[in-house]
Amino acid sequence: VQEYSIEDTRADLGKIVKYFQEQPYHEHAMKLFIEDYRQLPLQVAYDADAFCVDEEIDISQFPEWMNVESLGFIKNRWCPMWGRCVFPVKDVKGQVMGFCGWDPFVDPKYLDSKNYGYKAKLTTLYGMEKLPEYYTSNKPVYVTEGLMCCLYLRSQGFQALATLGSHLTPYVISILSRFGNRLVMIPDNDETGDNYVRQV
Repeated sequence: VQEYSIEDTRADLGKIVKYFQEQPYHEHAMKLFIEDYRQLPLQVAYDADAFCVDEEIDISQFPEWMNVESLGFIKNRWCPMWGRCVFPVKDVKGQVMGFCGWDPFVDPKYLDSKNYGYKAKLTTLYGMEKLPEYYTSNKPVYVTEGLMCCLYLRSQGFQALATLGSHLTPYVISILSRFGNRLVMIPDNDETGDNYVRQV
């Protein structure tokens, strides 16, 4: 039996992005989530490779290859991302490592995928594919907790990343520390905000 490697997983995660972006409802869903609700330009969603998973699509309509356990996209005939606007979380090479699904009307608002070779919030930042560009720039780099705040800053022309939560691992802290005094931490206005800033 051929081993399903991390490389295979990431290739198929990329296929998931393209599959949902090719659905007939894609552009309308992006407009509802991004433009109408968040008042952000649609280009932000396109630049982020975002897509939506229609909650009315039955699991039987998903391609068979999408059921592979290591992808973590379908679990026990349930798709955790149903009804969400989904943002691919990529590595420094731009390969999809996992997903962060956003729905402002439910709890949790942000839902991280879990698949073979990826643990959201533990090993990465949202926007890792931007690191080579940001490292060579002289401009400030803004780091938010939430993904939508990050996308808003990008829509205004700023360099921005998101930590996908308030807890920073030593690996993430190491990455952010490389920006030196160009790093600008922007915490959420809640109880964990102060602790978030003190970690770097």
